[in-house]
Amino acid sequence: TDDLLTTNQAAELLGCSVRAIVNYVRRGHFPHARKMDPTKRNSPLRIPRADVLAFQERQVLAPSRGK
Repeated sequence: TDDLLTTNQAAELLGCSVRAIVNYVRRGHFPHARKMDPTKRNSPLRIPRADVLAFQERQVLAPSRGK
């Protein structure tokens, strides 16, 4: 569905590499990411678009406050 992204689509959306996306999944940044077939080691990942957009929002730096 449109709500689930491949690692390639997530990488394109975030402007990073597919390897970075896989690392983010392993580190728990996309809590709802799932393998298409959990019984297979190299099964493709699917990541909810909402998880990717939430991650993207968390990466935006807050403006610094002048003293």
